[in-house]
Amino acid sequence: MHQSQGFRMGPSFAPKVIKMTIALTLLFTFFSLLSNALFTQVFGIPSPGQLLSLSIWGIHKFFIWQFISYLFIQPVSSGITFGLLLKVFFDLYLLWAIGSSIVQLKGKKHFLSLYFGGGLFVGIICYLAQLIFGNSAFVAGATPAIYILLISWSFLFPTASLMLFMLIPMRAKWLVFGLIGINLFLEFSNGKFFDFLISGSSLIFGYLYAVLAWETLSPFPRLHRFDQKLIHLKRKYFGFSRVTKASEMEEGKIYDFKTGRIIMQDEEFMDACLEKISQHGKKSLSWRERWKLWRISKKKRQA
Repeated sequence: MHQSQGFRMGPSFAPKVIKMTIALTLLFTFFSLLSNALFTQVFGIPSPGQLLSLSIWGIHKFFIWQFISYLFIQPVSSGITFGLLLKVFFDLYLLWAIGSSIVQLKGKKHFLSLYFGGGLFVGIICYLAQLIFGNSAFVAGATPAIYILLISWSFLFPTASLMLFMLIPMRAKWLVFGLIGINLFLEFSNGKFFDFLISGSSLIFGYLYAVLAWETLSPFPRLHRFDQKLIHLKRKYFGFSRVTKASEMEEGKIYDFKTGRIIMQDEEFMDACLEKISQHGKKSLSWRERWKLWRISKKKRQA
């Protein structure tokens, strides 16, 4: 019988790539917020917020880095307020908790592809939308990349328990897609079509990446037929690999830390644990991994 996966406040360790991303986000966010007025009012030159945010003005001046740098800062017009600090904290908490889980299970390359590749995809869509709608606003914030991480993570852990408002336990798939769906509805109903397009493109990228790159079926059985058609097209034109259903990720199983494949042999499991310890330290092992490692060692001593 399939059991729900528990979810703690955060991972037992944070990979280096997650720490670096958080550190750069904090550095650029607060540097731009503290120096924007100084650059524009005293020096009379574009502020760091304007140089790093995504805008038609910047791209037409060949500031190509804006397709990625907008993820590291907050909107130019924002001052330092309690609401902004809360938003930054919440974004970085999700980056730490969800991003670390993805790095641990799928590897650093997949995290980079999701966070920065997805951010680049949304940035290009955003720029094209600005050209079409004549929107000259400066776009900034990590929300699109956070959405992408959340969506892809829900494919890996659809039955994990998350706390809504820190009080109500909900399945990850319902909470993640429910909150994003409500946000999309509010943006569309309030006529914020530009924001709706950004959120929608984040949802599409996260979904397509999980289905095509990982060949993982979505958390919702009604979509499995469509998922399988996409995977079939990918296999036909780009190669072949096995489909792994999200529902196969059961709590009682031990997985390869890079591929997500279930490990059955003791020797293979020990090799995977030793590799994980060499990369992230002994504290990176979960209690279940330590328990199984202890049982294997005990069995070998008795043999």
